[in-house]
Amino acid sequence: MNRWVQRLWRQRTVVALLAAGMALRLLWLGDVPGGLNQDEASIGYDAWAILHHGIDRNGHSWPVHLVAWGSGQNALYAYLAMPFLAFFGLTVSSLRMLAGALGVMALLLFYDLGRRADREMGWCALLLLVTSPWHILASRWALESNILPVVVLAAVCLLARSTPSRTACLPAGCVVLTLAVYAYGPAYLFAPLFLAGSLWVLWRERAFTAGQFGVSLLCAGLVALPMLGFLLNNALGSGDLQVGPFSLPKYPGPARYGSIFLPFAEGGLARTLDNARTVLALMFAGADDGMPANAIPGWGAHYVWLLPFGCWGLIHAASRQAGRIDRLFLVWLLCAGLTAVVTEANINRINLVWLPLLWMSARGFWCLTEHPRLVRAAAGLLLLSCLLFSVRLFGDWNRVMSSAFFAGFRESIEEALARAPAGAAIAVTDEPNMPYITALFVSRPDPASYIRSADIPARDAPFQQVRGFGRFVFGLGDTPEKPDWRYWVAHRSELARFNPADFALSAHGEYAFVERRNSQTACELGVAAQRLSGQQDWGVLSEDGPVGEPGAGFSVGGRRFLRGLGVHGDSRWLIRSPRPMYAIRAQAGISDDSACSDGMHFVLEADGRAVFDSGQIRSGSLIDVSVALAGATELAFVTLAGPGNACDHGNWLAPVISLCARDAQMRSAGNPETR
Repeated sequence: MNRWVQRLWRQRTVVALLAAGMALRLLWLGDVPGGLNQDEASIGYDAWAILHHGIDRNGHSWPVHLVAWGSGQNALYAYLAMPFLAFFGLTVSSLRMLAGALGVMALLLFYDLGRRADREMGWCALLLLVTSPWHILASRWALESNILPVVVLAAVCLLARSTPSRTACLPAGCVVLTLAVYAYGPAYLFAPLFLAGSLWVLWRERAFTAGQFGVSLLCAGLVALPMLGFLLNNALGSGDLQVGPFSLPKYPGPARYGSIFLPFAEGGLARTLDNARTVLALMFAGADDGMPANAIPGWGAHYVWLLPFGCWGLIHAASRQAGRIDRLFLVWLLCAGLTAVVTEANINRINLVWLPLLWMSARGFWCLTEHPRLVRAAAGLLLLSCLLFSVRLFGDWNRVMSSAFFAGFRESIEEALARAPAGAAIAVTDEPNMPYITALFVSRPDPASYIRSADIPARDAPFQQVRGFGRFVFGLGDTPEKPDWRYWVAHRSELARFNPADFALSAHGEYAFVERRNSQTACELGVAAQRLSGQQDWGVLSEDGPVGEPGAGFSVGGRRFLRGLGVHGDSRWLIRSPRPMYAIRAQAGISDDSACSDGMHFVLEADGRAVFDSGQIRSGSLIDVSVALAGATELAFVTLAGPGNACDHGNWLAPVISLCARDAQMRSAGNPETR
């Protein structure tokens, strides 16, 4: 035991780096990023459907490539994720566990390769990968293309061990490298190029025998055969092919891989030259691609200040002193760079460049190890960069990512399924990208029943739009005006169509579950702007958003609200009811972005008598309002500005009036229309 403790203490730097790397990749997987991306939902449902029913949502049994929404999705992530889905069920967290686990695996493999190259190089390589912005983000969500680099990294680890006496390393490395073609389309070009380059490096070192070479090519060819058959079938075939339980689907429309490989596209040469500039900007200038889950603006995928270290490492890898691992990474970088130039670039499409670029930067760090003060300063700067990046990632940037991942949409569908009776129709907003796939992810129907009920107008489209399946209809249409419709999932921009007097709302992020009230027994009245008369010192009364931003929703006290009234400074708005009002519940506060406000009072007057006064509150505070009204027929919503009225963006949040005497005894609990 003491020996193990001593060994861990000697390796405390490595242990600390591994612990930090695991934390950055595994903590809060289901919440950072929040929400669910359509690519995640697609591969998650198809993996679940194949695992439990043997077919995907297009009816293909154990396909070598998923058809998904019509133009294809790579299948390797789906198959590797199945153990997690089998054990934990289909959830956002379980689907992302594979990405996180492979991210940790990449740390271990990268460290092992570094340690084999040189003892000091081990911790340099680990440090660079642990702190990499690209790798942290790529390990936190279930985009199937993000696993491609770790597949190639595993192959390099095997190829680096190849010797004539280790008969299994070369064939295993070639097999794993060939598996990359099932991970992401750019590997169709990269894998054969890198295989040829790697074999050349190993041949020069006499690292294999002729027998090992022949067996390796045979094994790689057998692994590649199903994908080759799939590609040939889509180029020349007329329909799906079935080989035992496995299917080689033919796309109903154009293949996705054909649109991102620029030489195949219209204007290919000019677009390739423009794309090369984009690739250089992403690799060396800290550019981002506008996708919040790929990079944070200002940080990029790779720290710009590492460029000199990368150049230093590149020079070393091209020198006579370079070892086998350096040469393999140099060949990887060259093949990945060529593949990136001919692939319409964003950070995840050119993800093969990042690991060899990090290796070269780590080599640059390693060159400094003879100067301890310099290497400590550079390592400290790298750790500080990672700390600042992580604070941003897990802080305000997560809200940006979550919005791009439709945060609240999945939860709204879950509530609709829980609240609506079995078989009742549910109309779902079409504001998110491919909303039907999130509904499939949540409801998890038998794929055969989905196929029977799916309404797909254009099945030969590269991205099929589904108008409905089972109990779901996508797009609200005129359903809010039809009295026989009772249940909806709506985006905040659509809530104006639902009068609070007639519809109850439960909000989740930017989305909400909406239910029609029973008009015969309705005892509650939602307060809408059109019911009010009055004035305020600036702007106009705004519904469902702060003053000047109607429909934008509210951010108050660090929470998100979709319903309410936005006022300014000194205001007085009056509602008159033909029925007695017995109570009101709401919340109130100043918008979070109104930090320059010097405070406001929120007051309620029933039949001219003050029944509630908040006292002066500041921005960031959120107060509950729960007041008996004793049968009043007039209610005034009043705000009083502080010494000045600058930034006084006051908000009455989801006010609901009780019209039945039995509700006069109000609960002091928070507003049920916020989550």
